[in-house]
Amino acid sequence: MVLGSFQQELKDIMKKSSEWRFSVMYSKAEQIEEFKIEDMALTKMEDAPRLWNTLGVLLQANESNLKENRTEDGGVNART
Repeated sequence: MVLGSFQQELKDIMKKSSEWRFSVMYSKAEQIEEFKIEDMALTKMEDAPRLWNTLGVLLQANESNLKENRTEDGGVNART
């Protein structure tokens, strides 16, 4: 059931992704200047909230894991 909702959200955002495509050759400078990645992220967040939240959880978990495995010199301990 959860997998099905993720799949549907992913399909939905992939369909809508075509709205964000553009050709640099045919774009005006003001179109490029007005583009905001934050607007794109907000749209994706609204279109796929479960997928977006899951991605956030995974990224936070990875960040926490990296902090726990830091060495004194700032590197990351290798996993065995």
